Amino acid sequence: QEFDFFLVLDLEGKVEILEFPVLIVDAKTMEVVDLFHRFVRPTKMSEQAVNKYIEGKYGELGVDRVWHDTAIPFKQVVEEFEAWLAEHGLWSKQANGALNDAAFVTCGNWDIKTKIPEQCVVSNINLPQYFMEWINLKDVYLNFYGREARGMVSMMRQCGIRLMGSHHLGIDDTKNITRVVQRMLGDGAVFKITARRSKSNLRNVEFLFKNRIK
Repeated sequence: QEFDFFLVLDLEGKVEILEFPVLIVDAKTMEVVDLFHRFVRPTKMSEQAVNKYIEGKYGELGVDRVWHDTAIPFKQVVEEFEAWLAEHGLWSKQANGALNDAAFVTCGNWDIKTKIPEQCVVSNINLPQYFMEWINLKDVYLNFYGREARGMVSMMRQCGIRLMGSHHLGIDDTKNITRVVQRMLGDGAVFKITARRSKSNLRNVEFLFKNRIK
């Protein structure tokens, strides 16, 4: 593998990010090393809109109270996330802000291509350097197995992996995506960067796999 560790990420929240879960997977042992999980308090949404949204989304899953008790602004989430990465030796401010022997893995391009830059604008922070490239699991899956999977659930079904927890609770989805990553690593898949943002224009993204899910 090109990387020693994979950071599996699956955000929740359409208007603003509401949940930010990341699992570290050791590329060699395929074991989960650690978990980072924060609920995110929106910056621009009205209190009324937030309450309605959280009640609907997380109320159904029974975690709306936990969300209200623990959610913090995205800027603070990023600061705590960077401290966590640094603890694991995967990032340092001095090294151009890029990841050290690690890469993000997402199920699709939306999380890092679209949502994180949007949230950075809303939260009035610069886009961190470590969000300049990522691995879209769908593309690696397509090229390795030679079959198409449009999402996490279809990947799991095709691999015969049972869905655990609640679909669309970010932390559970991240754990389920991690189980697909572990299966693929065990089957011999090599994970390479599938998308890279242009440094001169952050909106421009180059997709590095010719055969990919569009």
